[in-house]
Amino acid sequence: MIKINYNLQINNINMTNNITETIKDYFIDNSIILPTIRNSIITLNNASATEHFIFKKMLANGSYGKLYLYESTISKLDKYIIKISLGAESNDALIAEIKIHSILSAFQQLYLINKLFYKKPRFYPKVAPNIKYIFRDARTGMNIIMMEKYDGDIYRKLTMLNVRLENDRKFLIELLFQISCQLRLLQKHFEFMHNDLKANNIFYKLIDPTKELTFDNTRFVLADFGGACITFGKFVTKGDVKGSEIDFNQNKDLFMLIHLIITFIDPSYRISLVDLLSTMFTELNLDIAVNESDSWHQLYTKSIYPDEYNPKLFLERLCELYPEYK
Repeated sequence: MIKINYNLQINNINMTNNITETIKDYFIDNSIILPTIRNSIITLNNASATEHFIFKKMLANGSYGKLYLYESTISKLDKYIIKISLGAESNDALIAEIKIHSILSAFQQLYLINKLFYKKPRFYPKVAPNIKYIFRDARTGMNIIMMEKYDGDIYRKLTMLNVRLENDRKFLIELLFQISCQLRLLQKHFEFMHNDLKANNIFYKLIDPTKELTFDNTRFVLADFGGACITFGKFVTKGDVKGSEIDFNQNKDLFMLIHLIITFIDPSYRISLVDLLSTMFTELNLDIAVNESDSWHQLYTKSIYPDEYNPKLFLERLCELYPEYK
């Protein structure tokens, strides 16, 4: 049996109240104009302190929002990502993301951090980047979310994954283990579904920043919850991924992740990847997971996902295949 405490001893009413109170601390009254000039400073006032952050650079300008890198004036080690919506449509998606991400951030802060979930330090007791603040853009009224910075996403790493090499094979197995643990935990307590689980939406942090990105030096977390679905208290919050059904299905996220890894891997590595995954899953839909045909979009709209992609069942299978995970 995997030594992770999925059944946390939590009173659901108390959990809802505690998370709600914690989330209040994220929101600050400031409406500010974000500077875009390098080394310019923003000032944020919360209930207990005034903090200053230096703008370093823009990280990305995507279809749903802009990402900026900021750094605390107190310590250069304290780096944060600021995400701001581009317009009304992306702002609606960001509002849903803020709600969902806030719940997850508060949950891990209250119930996961500093708790021992595994006899070995494999399971990282975090499921998402911590939220620092939530506020508004004074010019547009758009929402802004400020979150802990991770070292990056794993898209590029997974596109060049050669599982014929032992370290790459172990990297994939460790990734699937950590993500499945997180999904299992969140499904248990929130009927959580990410609904857009791809390599771009998994962030990593190096355990030892002086060493390389390897299976034994990496912690993974989920990111970008604009399309997710979560049940909190008596309410269900749903994001928006165009063309996708977002009713809770505990098999969908892992199914999507596996098939999108197959889809976007360098074709020269695909056969060996499929061979490895075939030892873990009996049902791989290779007709969908072919990037050249663009049929991979069907992954978002399927109505049935095989039960073997249930994170709980997959973890049991993983333990059978790799006894070191028992």
